[in-house]
Amino acid sequence: MSFRELRSFSETMRLLGYPQLISMESFREPNVELVADCIHWLITRYEPSAEVTFNIEREHNRVTFFKQVCEVALAKGRIKLNVKKLYQADGHAVQEMLKLANVLKKAMKATDTEEPDFTALQQMAAQKNVSDAKAVQQLCSELTADGSSLFFLVEGELNSRGDRQRILSRATEVGEFERRLRELLTNVTQEVDQYQQSIVNLSADESNLEQKIENKKAHLERAQKQYKSAMATNPAFLKEYENHEKKLHAQFVDYLEQYRNLEFLEHQIAKYNAKEDAMLEEQETKLKVMRERLRKEELKNIRADSMARRPSGRRGGGGGSLTPAMSDDEDDGYENAPRVNGGVRIRNAAEEDSSGDESTSGDEGSDTDDSRPRQQRGQKQQQRRRPQNAIGHSRGPLVRDGAVNSDEDNHDEEDESLVNQMRRPRVATGARPPAAGGERSRLLANNPAESDSSSEPDSSELSTSTSSGEFSSDDSSDYSGSDDSDI
Repeated sequence: MSFRELRSFSETMRLLGYPQLISMESFREPNVELVADCIHWLITRYEPSAEVTFNIEREHNRVTFFKQVCEVALAKGRIKLNVKKLYQADGHAVQEMLKLANVLKKAMKATDTEEPDFTALQQMAAQKNVSDAKAVQQLCSELTADGSSLFFLVEGELNSRGDRQRILSRATEVGEFERRLRELLTNVTQEVDQYQQSIVNLSADESNLEQKIENKKAHLERAQKQYKSAMATNPAFLKEYENHEKKLHAQFVDYLEQYRNLEFLEHQIAKYNAKEDAMLEEQETKLKVMRERLRKEELKNIRADSMARRPSGRRGGGGGSLTPAMSDDEDDGYENAPRVNGGVRIRNAAEEDSSGDESTSGDEGSDTDDSRPRQQRGQKQQQRRRPQNAIGHSRGPLVRDGAVNSDEDNHDEEDESLVNQMRRPRVATGARPPAAGGERSRLLANNPAESDSSSEPDSSELSTSTSSGEFSSDDSSDYSGSDDSDI
């Protein structure tokens, strides 16, 4: 790059009508904006139809722009430009732009008939007078403001002209003016003294503040020195402190790990306990449902068996088994057959249970002795209940207190009595249990305290049953004696 090339490029661009001014010092330092604007204007002037994107905001955009310029110059004008020198945007870029500018200059000089471009000259003139135009615009605005203020002042002068003439026509005293001037001077002098006093006070405050600042600076310097000395010297027991700190850190890591493991295990235990509780609750629910179903089935079977056993009569003379005695209402029905069969099945099951009990027991006498208290309790409960529930209905309806009780009203009592009968101890087939009277006498002898309490309900039940015509005391004794052997 030389001074001659810079001057030639600036003059050529001015001759070609470049709208901006190009100084000789414009390319001393890299100026990408000016170089890009010049090369874009030259390419557009050389080939108006060239498609060149003017975008130099980022680095890759600038590289793309200069590549496009070089490609257009090579394709349209066979002018080879150096992209690296153009990208430098200094005097080396001027050398490359001068190639294209000289081509345009030669083309302009070759055509003498071409009319000069006055628009470019007008733009240059307008560019030179831009600063003057700004000054003229400012002066115009000031002139307008001054004219408006002058108008209002003249209008005010017309309004105050009479007062002004009156004051001027009146004779004034010089002493009055002097007095007023002296007062004004005195006031101004006092204000000056006040300002001077305030200046003195401010200077004193300034000196005090400067002294404080100096003291603070000295204190800060001493503190910094002490800090540096403290940082330079190692305190006592520093190594022990560091060792303890490392140990504490390791222990904290172990503690944290154990704590997390403990929390995890507690969480797992809680989940397992919740699952186990849910399973236990579900099992309890299932057991309750199963117990309820079994209870209902057992009650249903017992009720069916009791219905089947109702037509059975009193015991025979020497056989030891129950003989069915049909009532008048049940002789004609065909439902007696399944009931009798049910009674026979219950009797057979009772005999099998009694035979099993006999085989497991050591001897017959000991088994009878052990079952006597239970037989006594069963006989007492049987005497307290209605005997016809186990023996069967009598002929005709049961009348109590002038009301007729149906079979459905006694289902609950029958179920309880039958369940108690089924749970009574079994007696061997060959051994006949003692009569109800003997058992009752032994029970009263063993438990005299209960004799008084149990005598009244027993006697009342027996009297009620006898008065109703259902059974006699002999029948109850026969039935209580044969119940354990047959059922």
